[in-house]
Amino acid sequence: MSVDLNLNNSHAFRQMVLYILASLALVVSEFALTLRFAAGLASSTAFVCLFVLLAAILLGLFIVMFRRVGKRREAVFALVAIPAVTAFALFLLPAHAPDEAAHIAQTVNLFARGTSGHLVPKAFSLTSADYPGTYAAAYAAVHSPSAWDDVYLCTRNLSSYLPHLYLVPYIVMGLGQLLSAPEYVTLLAARVVNGLMFAGIGYWVVRTLPFGKTPAIVYLLNPILLQQASSLSADSLVIGINLAFLAYFLRCLKSGCENRQQVFLLGGLTLLSMLSKFAYAPLVLLFILFLRHRVSGKRLYVLYTGIAGACMVAAVFLITFYHGSFMPEAFELLRTPFEFVKIFVKSVWVMGTFWFESYAGFNLGALNINPWRIACYLYMFVQVAVLFYNDDAEEPFLVFSDKLVIVTISLVEFTLIMLTMRGWTLTADNRSDIIMGVQGRYYLPFALLPMLCLVKPAHPLSKGRVLSVASACMVVVLGIDIMCVIMAFLPYSVA
Repeated sequence: MSVDLNLNNSHAFRQMVLYILASLALVVSEFALTLRFAAGLASSTAFVCLFVLLAAILLGLFIVMFRRVGKRREAVFALVAIPAVTAFALFLLPAHAPDEAAHIAQTVNLFARGTSGHLVPKAFSLTSADYPGTYAAAYAAVHSPSAWDDVYLCTRNLSSYLPHLYLVPYIVMGLGQLLSAPEYVTLLAARVVNGLMFAGIGYWVVRTLPFGKTPAIVYLLNPILLQQASSLSADSLVIGINLAFLAYFLRCLKSGCENRQQVFLLGGLTLLSMLSKFAYAPLVLLFILFLRHRVSGKRLYVLYTGIAGACMVAAVFLITFYHGSFMPEAFELLRTPFEFVKIFVKSVWVMGTFWFESYAGFNLGALNINPWRIACYLYMFVQVAVLFYNDDAEEPFLVFSDKLVIVTISLVEFTLIMLTMRGWTLTADNRSDIIMGVQGRYYLPFALLPMLCLVKPAHPLSKGRVLSVASACMVVVLGIDIMCVIMAFLPYSVA
């Protein structure tokens, strides 16, 4: 019999803290053991036995804590996410997540960056090939003396990412430099902290959502999402901020934003979301859903139609008369509607499979690590299943008009994300017939919304079991993914 874990209780809180510390210690120990094995300091037999033993202890701790968690889904998420993000932060070596090398160079000297360049330690190159590519090389980097004063002039400035997106890892980097810790060790610590920060945001998202908590847990444990969160990419916080905004928006939509505190917090999250990445700014249109608290029936649909028409007129006006330097290739394409439709349809047809696979976790690392496909298929099966078989206590409250607006805005976002890569496709891929360069992870900040539109009330056959089964499946999926990552960076077989 499970016991509901109330984290406001001091005993329960201490138990959760001890689990977090123990899981961190076990994952760090397994990483240190892997480095020693790769460096030739541990035999294959000792490595395998100790690695399996530590993994078994971690699994045992998870099972014990899960029995105490009961139906507190946010705590269940934390039980799985904390060791998972730590493992991704350590075992997927730095600069081998998408575009991470450039983000690392931005982080280390954050407030000095500018168009004229800023000084960065040579250990943090702009090129991922300059970072350790095996655990043997990582072992050497971990034990190298610090050389923070050996710098180069970094002229690349990711100016579209504002400083707040790098602030937490920047503080960790600063502490490492202050303590003269090796640069690589400091970088690993910053990645772990970034991953734990996302786990904290995810905990709050699951706790805040007014319904669909079990589907949200599976969504937040997406391997690509955890991998991104455990890197120093600014997108890790972008995704977290947008998901926090969406979760609180849905809570306020259900309650009608009854008090001033809700208004201020929702406004702050909205502003933070819009500042974090302009590509997700159209999500602010979700606020029209609050109209249903004041208007109903046919008048609501007439109002929605009028707003959609006004947005369409504004978009046509902008496309027709704007000729600035912002995404000129995309605007040029939109001025030929038939050509745009043809390219859009062909892009979905040609690239759709890749988008799906890069969302489902078929391509980890910088798209160069392919986990066993059984893990990817299991993840997608679980994600779909929990939409229709869930044991959540809260029932969905979205009506048909809400779902219509959400799906429409999601389609607009989908299209805009594609258009942002039009210029890249023309210059880097030399293709004009389709749009390339888009990855499934780009849709993570808003993919949860249309999923929640499909959530059904609790199914009697699944009552009380879906959370435990889904959590067990995600432990299997993430365990397989981490093992595939480890094998990608080991220079030779352990057999």
